[in-house]
Amino acid sequence: AVPAPARDDAVPAAPPCLGLGSSVRAAALATAVAGLSDEQRCVVVAPVTAAQLVVASPGSGKTRVLSRRIAHLVASSVRPSSILALTFSRRAARELRERVLSLGAAGVDVLTFHALCVRLVRSYAPLLGVRSDFGLCSGAQQLQLVQIGAQRAAAQLDAAEAADGSDSRAGRADSIAAAIRDAASSSQPRSARKLLRALTDAKSDAAIGLAARGGSAPSVASPGALGVLLAEYEGALLEQNCIDFCDAQRFALSMLAGTHARAQRAVEGAPQLPPSSCAFRHILLDEFQDTSALQFALLRALIARSQAAYVCEQLTQPVPLTQLAQPVPLTQLAQPAPLPAERACGLTIAGDPQQSIFGFRGAAPVVFEHALRSLPGGAPAVRMLATNYRSSGNIVRACIAIFAHPAHGDAPAPAARAPLCGRHALDGAALAMRTNNSAGAPVDVVEARVVETEADFIAARLHAFRAGGCRVPETPRAAAVEHARGAAGALAPPQPAGGPCAWGEMAVLHRTNREGAELCALLRARGVPAEQRGHSAFAGEAAGILMCALRCAASAADDAAFGALAEAMRVPAAALHALRSRTDGTRLLDAARKAHAASGSAADGALLRAAPTCGADAALDLPLEDGARSAFGRVLRAIDAIRAEARAGELCALPDVAARAGVLLSLIHI
Repeated sequence: AVPAPARDDAVPAAPPCLGLGSSVRAAALATAVAGLSDEQRCVVVAPVTAAQLVVASPGSGKTRVLSRRIAHLVASSVRPSSILALTFSRRAARELRERVLSLGAAGVDVLTFHALCVRLVRSYAPLLGVRSDFGLCSGAQQLQLVQIGAQRAAAQLDAAEAADGSDSRAGRADSIAAAIRDAASSSQPRSARKLLRALTDAKSDAAIGLAARGGSAPSVASPGALGVLLAEYEGALLEQNCIDFCDAQRFALSMLAGTHARAQRAVEGAPQLPPSSCAFRHILLDEFQDTSALQFALLRALIARSQAAYVCEQLTQPVPLTQLAQPVPLTQLAQPAPLPAERACGLTIAGDPQQSIFGFRGAAPVVFEHALRSLPGGAPAVRMLATNYRSSGNIVRACIAIFAHPAHGDAPAPAARAPLCGRHALDGAALAMRTNNSAGAPVDVVEARVVETEADFIAARLHAFRAGGCRVPETPRAAAVEHARGAAGALAPPQPAGGPCAWGEMAVLHRTNREGAELCALLRARGVPAEQRGHSAFAGEAAGILMCALRCAASAADDAAFGALAEAMRVPAAALHALRSRTDGTRLLDAARKAHAASGSAADGALLRAAPTCGADAALDLPLEDGARSAFGRVLRAIDAIRAEARAGELCALPDVAARAGVLLSLIHI
């Protein structure tokens, strides 16, 4: 059952509006609550310092409630610069920011977790031992650096085994050691992805433990093969002047928790964040079910810092996040006094434990349990947004049935599983979902054993809609299953309803971009003019190659980008491996120029002169076959052509990014 709102959640009296602007402020308060349901209004008008855990079922207006909550806080005389709203994607942050601005609440920081951490780390980079112009390493570049680290780590492991004078079968049986050797000898990303997950887990666990212990551990330390790989991977990042997203979060946590000085083996009196930096009067967090353990530790540190800041009289005006102050010495920071209840930092967390789908990134619904037990300032009050305004009655009933029953015959019933959120009211959140919408069209459940069969069914249904309308009669599930399996059974054809549908009036939803691309190709082969939407224009193979070329043109030190570009432009694997195996410390780009220019032809001399740090007398002793030499020449000419195009400055005259990318891709002959 949905818990009844607490007595203190009644609509509070409007704050005193003194002097000019009282009518404007009153109008803003009225706008913030206009058109809300009772359960939505309960969340929006809670006291400024209230801590709320909002369990929002699908389609319940969660984003609307969060934007209205921010507008109400601003209308209640909370400074916009003292409000922080966190989301988990740039798209979600952009949508929430636009809604907040449309309500007249300008100046509120609406950021992703990663954007907040990068901003903080970049502002205080020297304290963390990194340059302020560091790059962010992710995706293919990160896997490249993992492979570079694996190659170096494998060499160390082999040397250690040789020194022991044994085969070290126990070490070879270790899954991490085996993955290191596999990643070192193969260009396939499977082992590199496994190692990256292990590295991320190790760094996250170390950062969380460091914050919990107050900095008793000096650095990230992992035993055995993983420790060797971690050291080499971190070294490869440092060489590239990069950090990864896990580093950004753990560095930010060390700054917020005050443990960075110990983590960097600094002396007592090393500078740290002023208490007024990253201190907020109210913090809002969307999609809480996607929070990892490291991000939850960040949230706790933000709350604790905000609480501590607001008990000091001189810190009642916290520094906005966009105006981070210069660090002050640790010895100048006084211990904060106990926090009065009326000065606490307000908190609004929204999410749904049933919608946690990012387990592979460390997210788990158990974070709701942690929020109710371990957030600074005590457990937040639980609020329910149970009314679905988006979906038909049949869809809502289908969702409830999925949440209430096992998905497969051999899966344990929900009653036999451990509850998602302990003994709290959140366990029944999904079953409390409801809607006042009409029943709508029935939901057909179709089981397809292979994707081709699924495409056959979808294409037949779309062609039927195209020919005769959109209404589909209710069909027994057994018939749908038999049809999808290729048996004699078939679904009844759609009934005409208002004429045929245009192709643009129909949509097919899919789980991942890879699945969507495969399904899209199969549908086109079956006469459906399908187009994949919502897919980043910069996620394709050609765009990835262009990004690597741009990175190489920007920095000769980016070995990962040069390796990826060389592989994409079909440099022979043996030649690239020989280049990577150099031991003289030369960057890949410079080493490629030396090796390519060893014959001393006129064209090679031009390529050699493009690298001022190289000389013909320093030519690498790396014999290149004609095919490898020609391939390296294509890569080097592409990089130099992009640099020349950038110096010319003509790209800026082109109308859009797509046109500029087309010109650059033509230089790489893609």
